[in-house]
Amino acid sequence: MAHNLVHDLPYTGISVGWSWNTDPTDARNNRIEYNHVHHVMKLMGDGAAIYALGLQPGTVLRGNLIHDVERSESTQGSANNGLYLDEGSKGFHVEGNIVYHVSGEPLFLHQSQQNWHTWGANSFNVAPDSANFPHEAAASAGLEPAFRLKVE
Repeated sequence: MAHNLVHDLPYTGISVGWSWNTDPTDARNNRIEYNHVHHVMKLMGDGAAIYALGLQPGTVLRGNLIHDVERSESTQGSANNGLYLDEGSKGFHVEGNIVYHVSGEPLFLHQSQQNWHTWGANSFNVAPDSANFPHEAAASAGLEPAFRLKVE
């Protein structure tokens, strides 16, 4: 799944995988790349802009632009996150993602461990009006130039 605009949804924007453990499944070698996901999780809790579940060797989460993942006043349960690697998530490569303005964590691991994945540089909690915002990387996910803020 690459170069998509996903927005204004009641629950998770992109979901990949199945199985609440590290048992082998057919989910593997998925590519979730250069998507722009925003204003999701508008009605529900315990999810994310990109939600993953289970063992998925070779799966890549790369270059996604994620923002404005909030909670409605009526939402109950766990937080809403940017990237959520839920139970048994294992075998991912996560790099180049930009996540800001989320009500929970930019990256949340639940019954998954950081050393079960490989990591590149990601940009968490740096908003577009910051001098450190990665404008060039955001362009790959379709944000620029329409949203480019003038930084002086």
